[in-house]
Amino acid sequence: MQNDRFMLASRTRRLQARLWDSIYCWGPAMLGWLGFVASFTLDSHSSPSEPMLVVLGLAMLSSLILSLFNLFRFMRTGQTWGKKRMGVLVISNTGQRMTSVGLLWRCLSTFVLALVPMVGVVTYFDSLFIFSESRRCLHDHLASTQVVDLDSYEEPKPDGTGLNPSEIGFSRFS
Repeated sequence: MQNDRFMLASRTRRLQARLWDSIYCWGPAMLGWLGFVASFTLDSHSSPSEPMLVVLGLAMLSSLILSLFNLFRFMRTGQTWGKKRMGVLVISNTGQRMTSVGLLWRCLSTFVLALVPMVGVVTYFDSLFIFSESRRCLHDHLASTQVVDLDSYEEPKPDGTGLNPSEIGFSRFS
């Protein structure tokens, strides 16, 4: 799907961006958890050793800090680390850049749905919405956003003409 000012990001690039974000943010926690579980198999004691609890705690703390940095980056630029790596950008349905509050709502919308009993089941099907013609997940519909290819996106100027993000310092790898 294409507009005169942008082209929607492919499903593959969106999935890859999500996977990269998971690796960046949850990788340390998973490594800490694996070390914690390995300490049980290597040690015959019934309780974990204190150093392994510290390692697990530090791994979880580092994942929390990385996730918060990623969230603040997303709220500032419209790109998480994974989206930046894959060259995609979150914009509004109208083609404008999103406000920080709008981007925060996009992040929290599925989390809020998950807290509601019986409606929380919807979050398991959130990503399946990407296979629709509009290529928008449920959280995109709730927040009125869309994910576009960064190279094809032109930032609207006040006079109505476009400006490519690479001209104002946005790029996939900077």
